[in-house]
Amino acid sequence: MTKAETAGYSVVIVLGLGLAASALFFASKELFMSPKEYVAFNAALKQIELDPRVTSALGESITGYGSESRNRSQRQRIPHTIVRDPASGREVVRVQFHARGARGNATVHAEYDPSNAEEPFGYLIVDVERPRSMRLVVKEPRQRRSIMGPGTSLVG
Repeated sequence: MTKAETAGYSVVIVLGLGLAASALFFASKELFMSPKEYVAFNAALKQIELDPRVTSALGESITGYGSESRNRSQRQRIPHTIVRDPASGREVVRVQFHARGARGNATVHAEYDPSNAEEPFGYLIVDVERPRSMRLVVKEPRQRRSIMGPGTSLVG
């Protein structure tokens, strides 16, 4: 075998190992690391399940999903916005999703700060659509400087 053949085989082996390592990395990242919007969604869903006003309005066994659609992938996709404060670099995740219980359904709006362990929600609002329309404020908007700038509202 010549040096050129050995070098060629070595390059192919290194490229193959690199490709296998990157595939393993992305597969493990997808399986073991949750995106920020899903962490915010799960925390907000757990929080509204614990609120007696929400369970009274929607009923027990509340489920959450991304959008009103018959398409499964659309229901699993959580609409979100990640906002970064340029001064501190802090990221806040804003999610909006639908919740359904035995007696009704609602739209949930939440602002989640994963870096704040004591009080992760900036706000958590449930807009009940059925059986009767009402707004339940589970967590009041924080009195703090908005990362969107002065004069902007935390709640759309």
